[in-house]
Amino acid sequence: MGYKTKFVQDLCSIRTDIYEEVIQFTLNPNVFLQNVQNLRKSSLEALVYVLLMKQRGKLPGTMLEERQLSLKDIISIINMNYLQLQSDSDTFRTQSERLTNAWQSFITIAEALNESQAHLILPALELLEKVKPLHMIWKNTLLRMMFRHENVRVINFGLEHYIKDRSFDGTEVNLEKQFLETFNRSATFDNTADKVVSLSSYYSTPEALSFLLNTIPEISWNSIPYYCISIVIHDRVSAQDAGKEGLVLPLKSLTNCVKMCQKVKNISLRYITSMLILKTISRVATLSINDLSDNFQRFQSVTTPSIDEVYTMVAGIYLYYCLARPEHEPSFSSLNDWSKLLSLLDVGNVDVLTLVIEILHTDKTLLSDEYRMKVADRCYEEILSYRKSDHFMKLIKSFIEMLLQPYIRMAESVDRESATIHGRVSEYVAMFLEQASTIYGLANIVFETVFQLPVEIILNWGSFGKVLLQGMIFGDVQKRDQKYVLEDEKSLQPYPFSRFKHHPRYIGQADARVRVLCVQYLYKIAKAPDQPDAALFLLKLERMLIERFAQITKAKERYYADSITHRQKLRIVQALCVVLKLTGSKPYPLLEVMLYETNQPNINYLIELIVADSSIDTLTIANSLRNEKVKVSGIQSVFVILWLRCCQTNSLDEQYIYLLLPWTMAQNFSTRLYAQITIKKLIAKFSTQPIDAGPFREIYAAVNSYLRQGNVERNIEKCMKDFRFNSVFDYANLLTLENVFHNIPRVSAAPVEDVVGTATLKDCYQTLGLAESNLGQALEFDELRAEKRVNCFLAESFGGADFVQRKIVPLKNLEPAQDMLLGLPEHLCAKKMDSTEGLIVVASLVNRAPNLGGLARTCEIFAVKQFVINSLQDIDNKEFQALSMTAEKWLNVGELKTHKIIEYLEEMKSKGYAIVGAEQTTGSKPIEQMQFPKKCILVLGHEKNGLPAEIIRHLDLIGEIPQFGVVRSLNVHVTGAIFMWEYAKQHLVKTLA
Repeated sequence: MGYKTKFVQDLCSIRTDIYEEVIQFTLNPNVFLQNVQNLRKSSLEALVYVLLMKQRGKLPGTMLEERQLSLKDIISIINMNYLQLQSDSDTFRTQSERLTNAWQSFITIAEALNESQAHLILPALELLEKVKPLHMIWKNTLLRMMFRHENVRVINFGLEHYIKDRSFDGTEVNLEKQFLETFNRSATFDNTADKVVSLSSYYSTPEALSFLLNTIPEISWNSIPYYCISIVIHDRVSAQDAGKEGLVLPLKSLTNCVKMCQKVKNISLRYITSMLILKTISRVATLSINDLSDNFQRFQSVTTPSIDEVYTMVAGIYLYYCLARPEHEPSFSSLNDWSKLLSLLDVGNVDVLTLVIEILHTDKTLLSDEYRMKVADRCYEEILSYRKSDHFMKLIKSFIEMLLQPYIRMAESVDRESATIHGRVSEYVAMFLEQASTIYGLANIVFETVFQLPVEIILNWGSFGKVLLQGMIFGDVQKRDQKYVLEDEKSLQPYPFSRFKHHPRYIGQADARVRVLCVQYLYKIAKAPDQPDAALFLLKLERMLIERFAQITKAKERYYADSITHRQKLRIVQALCVVLKLTGSKPYPLLEVMLYETNQPNINYLIELIVADSSIDTLTIANSLRNEKVKVSGIQSVFVILWLRCCQTNSLDEQYIYLLLPWTMAQNFSTRLYAQITIKKLIAKFSTQPIDAGPFREIYAAVNSYLRQGNVERNIEKCMKDFRFNSVFDYANLLTLENVFHNIPRVSAAPVEDVVGTATLKDCYQTLGLAESNLGQALEFDELRAEKRVNCFLAESFGGADFVQRKIVPLKNLEPAQDMLLGLPEHLCAKKMDSTEGLIVVASLVNRAPNLGGLARTCEIFAVKQFVINSLQDIDNKEFQALSMTAEKWLNVGELKTHKIIEYLEEMKSKGYAIVGAEQTTGSKPIEQMQFPKKCILVLGHEKNGLPAEIIRHLDLIGEIPQFGVVRSLNVHVTGAIFMWEYAKQHLVKTLA
């Protein structure tokens, strides 16, 4: 340290950090030079200082010689490190951009998941791949949010992503369990086979499979998910070549899986899952058949039989005794005999219960016997204990047959008309029909047995009308398990239990079969010989059906397609197609329904067939159009009926053309279009002369000319292909069962369970023992396709998953005060607070709250100075607020009564305002040619009547919007929005530019 001279002291007095680096150089040159290499500023300055002092001879000459560091070396170090730093900076910048995009994607997805509608969420979920640069915990957070979401499509997206884009993670136990719970409660499975393949791949590792087996007992499984899990377990265990030592835990877990099978509600899937798990255990376990045989032999006994076996033998003796009795003698004549039979049920054995029901089945006494009724009630109580077993349906079928068998075998010699169904039997039938909605196949059993009763007894049964009505509209919206059994039968083919799908309980369209049976039974009633009560019963049933239809309409006038309300109304009309055909009544109530109510298309189609097939005069139907309350759909239905009537007679009545002509100029577009198409079709099909030379040539030419104008041509093809205007029906018999149950539902895209096949129709005829009368034939035509919905949210040419809808929702309870306006951007603040210039919109003539709410929202968007309405009370209207989206809180809204508009306009003119009106007049200008004054008042007219003449006289400018279609006017809200945008383009947009 002898070289510490004055320059070091001077250095210390000037820069302490440089002095420290010089000291560091003297104590540990290696550390000092490492700091130089890292471009530490103080180290570089100290090095330069040392080199300068050495050059001046102030430091020992041997210093730094061995390292040969000069100023040139320092510059080289700086340059080298600069290039390295630049490279590091570029790498960091790329990583930074990826992280930034990842966080933006995460926030976008998280915000979207706060919504409930799928079309707002699913586009954002496409950004999930961009979250990968973040830690896995963040992606797992999004998956948890998807699993907890209320929207089924969002949940299914999360499930798909989970099993396809990630592998099993044993550290995330809670998330893995949450996935299984979500999978268990998911609503539907579009492709079950694909789901099974994905799950098998996900649980392919021993760790994953072990977790799955251990977690299964902790979840209350539904039928279909557990079926999928069972296939996964079977496939994974079959694929593994496991040793005997490693099978202790899996075998125990598989035993728990077998226990879970007993909790599966769907009986067929319960059997399927049990067979799968047992087959899996057989692959895992090493027991042989001989071992099993030895185990069973240990418990075999040649000693006294069990109590169950004794009771079964006693019940068998009772049965043989009853079968040996003469037909005219009852098997049990005393209370003691019935009590002994009742005591047999105490053992609680299914074989004994089956024999007792068979004994009651063979007994000749009616159910009116008090003691026999007690035994029947006790049998039903015992049957309920087997509700979750495979014995239940067999027992309940035997029980129902037992209840009705005494009436079925009643001889013709007995006065059947005097026989009445016991009240307790009616109660059982009503109870079974209530349970049939949850017990699949029960309704078929009930009605097949009931319809074996003689018609005389049926007509004398007071509650049969209600029972039949219940059967005609039977069937709820299909449950998930039933839909799976019907649609995914192909997935059962590889397994040995596919024979179960042919069981009568699980045939397709079981509910539809009930309805067809009930409707076809009406033919049996109508054809019953010497039954005057049959016609009265059919008339009573007709009235009950119409009253039920009116009751449903009154309870819920508006309903969705394929809802339970829609299906019930459709089924009532289907039944009326047959009832009215048999009674010959004029369907005036249905004519009123067609004209004055709004129903789903397939209901209207059937009513059109009923009315066209009826004896109601055609002119009576046509004259009903004079009523202003007739719906648009009703008007079009009348056109169809005119067409069907002409097809029935194969001739054209000239009156029909002249009845249709006024409607070709109707205000409603579709009404005009259908009237013109009907005229064209009628003339083209039934004209006896060449069209060019016939009496309707001018009308035909005018209609053809019109149909080629504007946007008519875009709709003409679809309407011309309307199946009702094509020659596909047998017009001599419109109300065939194929038309009612197959053709109309199929062409209107009804659910598959409501489109009854020909095989089912023929099977019902065979079940009832009827000839195939009025069957008709299934027709081949294209289904009515729904309009193609263009996704305006993401256009094909621009955007994609990176452009997600994102709207700013202001706080609804926040009132915009003056100081808040000052916090806005300058150009917005100026627009909001300017009181000298701007646009005032006067909408006092507009009286519909939704239009006012939409105008308020548009006014706020385009910074209108003031929005004037007839009454400030309209702001509190819920319809107003639904469209305004809180715009009224940010908008200057004024009140101006209608009768004061002219006075107001005159006053504002005196203040320098120009008055602009939106109206079509002889002096109006196209809006694109107008120059809006900066101080301007826009006056909007009434929704229907527009601007009155007395207001038009006070207008300075009148603008109209060019139109290129057929419809004559725009909605007042749309008109106001276009005028406001034109004003904004001329004044606000230019100012911003």
